[in-house]
Amino acid sequence: MLATKCLFLGLGLLCALVSASPVPIDDSVQLVARTRTAAKKQQTEFKKIKKQLDQKLSPPRNKAVFWSGNVGSESTKHHAEKYAKKTGKQTLEMAVKKNGIKMPAFNKPNGGLWKYASNLWAERSKGKTTAILGNMRPKNTYNRIERPALDKNKKVTKHTEHHIAATRKVGPKLKSSSKKVKPQPQKAARKNHNKPAKKHPAPKRVAKTTSNPKKSPGTKSNKGHANAKGSKKRK
Repeated sequence: MLATKCLFLGLGLLCALVSASPVPIDDSVQLVARTRTAAKKQQTEFKKIKKQLDQKLSPPRNKAVFWSGNVGSESTKHHAEKYAKKTGKQTLEMAVKKNGIKMPAFNKPNGGLWKYASNLWAERSKGKTTAILGNMRPKNTYNRIERPALDKNKKVTKHTEHHIAATRKVGPKLKSSSKKVKPQPQKAARKNHNKPAKKHPAPKRVAKTTSNPKKSPGTKSNKGHANAKGSKKRK
């Protein structure tokens, strides 16, 4: 009897110890949980930054500068900033820093936020705008986002592109190799198209008279001259 009781007590203690010990969690489950938490945190930060961009990012008239590509191993960003400082203009990065907006590093996870800022910079530009362009990759932000937004922006009157090559020494005094002027808005073209064409007055028609004019008493008819000539020849 005593041995049986001891056996039951030992089994009860063993079961209690097993139930009290923590259950091990798989590493993959922990990784998924951490990723979700980080994603939520990033979304919250992005919302705050977007709000700051909406409130503060607005390029002054004739001051917006865009850039894209590289010149050799150097980013065109440096040349664009030199040009902007020399001419009293601003790039997107200069405006973000001036307004105290803390943007994250430019990489794939943060690419969406930078695209949002680039599109906003182009949509809010006014007057004359400038772009400093180097050797660009096929799917670049300028050709896919900024340039189309500039074309749709009716407040942009002229857009100038400066194309620079790796073999040229590029300084603040940068000469444009090609200029592209923004076309006129479609509404103006439609107005001109709907205007009726000017009607030129038709030339006045002169009526032809079939009756013979009255003969003056001092003149002889052509038939009389012809008859006189014929009579002379017969003589």
